[in-house]
Amino acid sequence: MANATPSNVAAMATKKKIVDRNETVLIGLFGPTTRMEALMRLPGGRIRTVKNGTSILSGRVVAIDERGVHLLRRGEVVLIGMPGT
Repeated sequence: MANATPSNVAAMATKKKIVDRNETVLIGLFGPTTRMEALMRLPGGRIRTVKNGTSILSGRVVAIDERGVHLLRRGEVVLIGMPGT
């Protein structure tokens, strides 16, 4: 028998309006802590893997850590964390 999904995981995975479709959204983080990469959803729906130095529509990735992706936008560093956190 397959393992059932815990109810708290199912509830978090099905929350409505947690992601703004017109914003850059962090989907996940992966890789070793010294070379982390991130999976991001860009405005318009495109999914892209990014790492330090990657330029995307909303800025340039300057760091990735356990808190999320740090983007340089118009001279200011902003943190994009996981939705719902």
